[in-house]
Parts: sequence; structure tokens; C-alpha cells
Amino acid sequence: MEALFSPFTIPIAAIVGVFACGIVSLIAKNARHVAVRKAEEESRREIAAYIAEGSMSVDEGERLLDAGRSPVPKDD
Repeated sequence: MEALFSPFTIPIAAIVGVFACGIVSLIAKNARHVAVRKAEEESRREIAAYIAEGSMSVDEGERLLDAGRSPVPKDD
């Protein structure tokens, strides 16, 4: 009785599985990056609209926009 699978079936399946996981990971990472950037841009537009209608000052808007960023070191 012949073997159901060749001796290379398991290693080939493992290699294909690793590549498939890597590709899925890259796609998910890219989709997350796009979603985060879209949300950031949406927030920027909303803040700009509040400033334009006068319900928020420019200083308040600037503070909100800078809230999530890391501070920039000052050169001495």
C-alpha cells in the first residue's frame, strides 16, 4: 500500500502556512495604519471646522492637535 502523502507534503504545507500568515499580517497592519490615518485626518477636519465657526479658539485647536504627539526636544 502506497503512502497517502509524499514525504514532502508536511514541510511544504508548513512553508506555505508561514508565508500565508506573513501576508495576512502585512495586510492587517496596512489596514490598521490606513484606519488610524483616516481617523486622524477626520479629527483634524472637525477641529478646523470648530475653529472656523468660532466655537473654539486657535490655541485650543492647536493644543488638541498636538495632544497625541511626543514633545520635540529643544536645541540648546
